[in-house]
Amino acid sequence: MTDPSKYRLGFLTSSDPHDRGAWSGTQHFMFRALQREFAEVVPMGPVSILPGARFGKAADRVSRMLSGRGINHRHNSWNGRAYGRRFNRMLEEGSCDLVFAPAGGVEIAYLETRLPVCYLSDTSYGQISEYYPKYSRQWPAALRGGNAIEQRALTRADAVVYSSKWAADYVLEHYEVDPAKVTVLPFGANLESAPDRSDVLPREVPGTWRLLLLGVSWERKGGAIVLEALERLLARGHDVELVVCGCVPPVSHPRMRVIPFLDKNDPRQFAELLDLIRSSQLLVVPTRAEAFGIVFCEASAYAVPSVVTATGGTTTAVEDGVNGLTLPYEAGGDEFAAAIAGLFRDPDRYLALCTSSRDRYERELNWGSWARRMRAIMEAAAAR
Repeated sequence: MTDPSKYRLGFLTSSDPHDRGAWSGTQHFMFRALQREFAEVVPMGPVSILPGARFGKAADRVSRMLSGRGINHRHNSWNGRAYGRRFNRMLEEGSCDLVFAPAGGVEIAYLETRLPVCYLSDTSYGQISEYYPKYSRQWPAALRGGNAIEQRALTRADAVVYSSKWAADYVLEHYEVDPAKVTVLPFGANLESAPDRSDVLPREVPGTWRLLLLGVSWERKGGAIVLEALERLLARGHDVELVVCGCVPPVSHPRMRVIPFLDKNDPRQFAELLDLIRSSQLLVVPTRAEAFGIVFCEASAYAVPSVVTATGGTTTAVEDGVNGLTLPYEAGGDEFAAAIAGLFRDPDRYLALCTSSRDRYERELNWGSWARRMRAIMEAAAAR
């Protein structure tokens, strides 16, 4: 069998893999990591917006405004067939050996090729429609159409990779797919260069503990729970502060500092964001919905443990007692405060958690480790 390092890999996506704004930069980092594992990685995107796509988005908004239900303007057979025609032509004209399709269910649903295809995602159509409020409440026909596209993609793929056990378990339960071709592989930290281990360890126990909440949605990230935890900790005499970055809370507090937005594509602002992580003691995110959470990988790279809600894919990103703590979905401010205070009272436990957070980053929550395992998965798919 041909050495995978000599393969030409087709990176099949409708977006631009060089665009750090696409999928929060995840595809960009995947693309770069895979370049180190294969002879060549051929970008097959971006594909210009499909005719009628803008109309579909507008129609979806109008439908939700008038009826409260969406029409599924992306996961449908019309888009799938259009993408299939375009990517089929690209594969016929190119000389790829393997196809990798990140978040590409619609793109590969009608793909016709003998090449091994690997489909990667952090969730599936049916799961996200039930989980995220912004994607829920669709017309029954839209749900059927979206699930049909997902099923076609799963059937077409020779290997299927999910970033969390949560996502993989749902697919195995709700779709017809061979379990042998499904793998769970956590994502890595979206960092151009991670700090050296010696730059982040050993950490010290501070006088004032800084809690950090990162996210563009105060409500979805559980901001009210973090704020309640802050108040409880202060009431118990702990010296603690909260930094909120990425959104503007509807409330204020004298021990809460707000940074409305930092652009990751701006080197200066991204450096400021990383300094925030480095200077914090805990990343606290009682999220209400999360498919994975790459920010937890980034915190681990800086030896910063995460305290999160056990929901969605967070329990794969954050292993309880290894690179953070996971609390039940029902946990409120009191429970989060108690968990955090437990670390305050046991500095040795906190410092050990910092070390094991960095260990887990080095072991698996980085794109180099991800790419090596992905290469092995594609090698097995090619052998089949």
